[in-house]
Formats: sequence, C-alpha cells, structure tokens
Amino acid sequence: MRACGSGEIGALLRREGLYSSHLTTWRRERDAGTLEALGRRRGRKPRLTPEARREALLETKNARLERDLAQARLIVEVQKSLHAAGHSGGSVRARRERILSAASRPRRAWAQRVRSAPPLALSAPSREKLLEVLNGPRLADATPYTAYARLLDEGCTRLR
Repeated sequence: MRACGSGEIGALLRREGLYSSHLTTWRRERDAGTLEALGRRRGRKPRLTPEARREALLETKNARLERDLAQARLIVEVQKSLHAAGHSGGSVRARRERILSAASRPRRAWAQRVRSAPPLALSAPSREKLLEVLNGPRLADATPYTAYARLLDEGCTRLR
C-alpha cells in the first residue's frame, strides 16, 4: 500500500473488491500483534520425545488420581457425618426382606376394584360385528380413518 501513489489505493481496493474499513481493521490487528499468528508454521506439531510423552502421560494419570482421591475423601466425610448423626444406610438383607414382604402382602382394595364400562362402549355382540366388518376383505388394509369414513358413507351406523 505504501508503494501506491496518490489515488492508486482506491483503484487497487476496487480491483480487489475490498473496502477501506478492511485496511483499518488490518492495521489495528497488525498493531495489536494479532497478525503474527499468521506467520507461524502450519502443519503437525513436532513429535514429543519419549521422555516428554512419558511425562505428559504421568501428569494426566496424576491429575486423575488426585480427582479420585478428592472424591473418596468427600465420600468418607459424608459417611462419617451420617454415622455421627445416627443414619445408617441399612443392609442389603434388610432391603431385600422389605421388598419380599411387600410382594407377599395382599393388594389393596383400590387395586382390586373392577372398572365399570365407559358409557359409550359397544356391547359384546356389537363389538364382534364391528370386528368382523373391519377385518373383512373390504377394510382389512384400510387405515382407521379411511375405514371410519367408508362405514359412514355406507350408512353403517347401526352397530350398537
């Protein structure tokens, strides 16, 4: 850009399809040092030496073990506080016995109640007749909507 004479910058920008705001942005980035990243070498990072690879592996393993240790310490603290408060988690045997005794108890009355039929339900003979019509060759492959429409078109409303 500095090599351009007066009036040539505008022609260069038009020819390249750029705006003067691009120049302003690039100058700010250059001054801030952002564009230095463009000069970095691209491609794969250099391979680690065996010692560096082992060191990185040990660091990740150490970090994982530190997290596990912190979690175990937290669990022990919670168990201590529960024990001090008098709460016991109970044994597996006691839980199993509670479940088995609940299964052997008789069911409650509300669970044994027989439901009454809905007010608009079909009677048993009407239901059988409707199933024969729906499973017949005419409507066997029809969707419920199509079967309903065909039955209404035919005037078949006497199934009750």
